[in-house]
Amino acid sequence: MVARALGSGAQVSGSGTPVPAVRAQLWAARDAALLHIASHVGALGRWRTLHMADGDVDPAEMVQRGIAPRIAVLASCGSAAAMDEEGWGSIAAALLESGTAVVIATDRSVGDQASLTLMRDFYAQRDWRADPGRALARVQQALDARAAGSDDEATKARTWAAFSALARPPVVLEDSDTNQPQ
Repeated sequence: MVARALGSGAQVSGSGTPVPAVRAQLWAARDAALLHIASHVGALGRWRTLHMADGDVDPAEMVQRGIAPRIAVLASCGSAAAMDEEGWGSIAAALLESGTAVVIATDRSVGDQASLTLMRDFYAQRDWRADPGRALARVQQALDARAAGSDDEATKARTWAAFSALARPPVVLEDSDTNQPQ
């Protein structure tokens, strides 16, 4: 589904593909336009860890290696949840600290099928690349609107509300006229 949204240049690995999702691929995506991860997120002490085929990756290692795609979509359970008091032990926070502009992530567990439904609808939005937060919000509104007549888990607020768009502050250019002494 993600490969279709991205076109022929997408590099896909992991379950259902002949190429395992390994740490080297994560390092290679450090400055990609999009990094989409649908991997298990576990806990190790105060940190969340991203499970890869060849070992776990923790937030500190992601920051150290400068993993900073322009957009990161973490369709993984609890990818925005931190276990430390400061809130920096999450995979989402590590990507923001490294310089990722926008991270779509979850604050709790979400079923695979419900996540797939939401992700399919997200990538169907024409502007997901330009304004991922707004695209996610439209998907969540549409799922909520369908909730009354649906048994689909994705339409339940407990599911779609688990996804958030987290972003770095925008760059604000100084206005040269307002910085002049009066």
